[in-house]
Amino acid sequence: GKTGRRYLETVAIDWAERGINTFEAAEAHVMELEAYDSGEQKIRSVLGIHDRALTPTEKKYFQKWLENPDVTLELLPLAYDRTVAYTGKLSYSYLNSILESWAKAGLTTPQQVQEYDNKPERPKPSAPASKPKKGINNYEDTNPVDYDKLEEQILDMMLDNDTF
Repeated sequence: GKTGRRYLETVAIDWAERGINTFEAAEAHVMELEAYDSGEQKIRSVLGIHDRALTPTEKKYFQKWLENPDVTLELLPLAYDRTVAYTGKLSYSYLNSILESWAKAGLTTPQQVQEYDNKPERPKPSAPASKPKKGINNYEDTNPVDYDKLEEQILDMMLDNDTF
């Protein structure tokens, strides 16, 4: 919607620096921008961000999600709901970790996430027993006291001497 000469010059210089020098390249670039804007609007809508500019942190996460082909924006409402349920607020780092874990698991739809959540957990292999580390917080007594034996000795001494 901007038609000023200075703006058009700035865009032309930017495109030239990016190697956008044909009609086809310009058309492809505009389509990428429109797809990005559409995705950003979807994220804004889900997160309830309407009448304000994005913060640098928000921009960073939005860009990360929009540029990662493994992150499915269809899962954003579910991830947002879980984030608020578990943290009590919107936490971008928590929301991001949910989306990335689902992407890593190959989950792309809410139905897949639900099925994944309902799977019985596999038993985790038990860690091999390790010797406690020595140190100030993990003191290992090398001369343990046998209190039963000590009690017998004291009783024997008391009975033999009639005094202690």
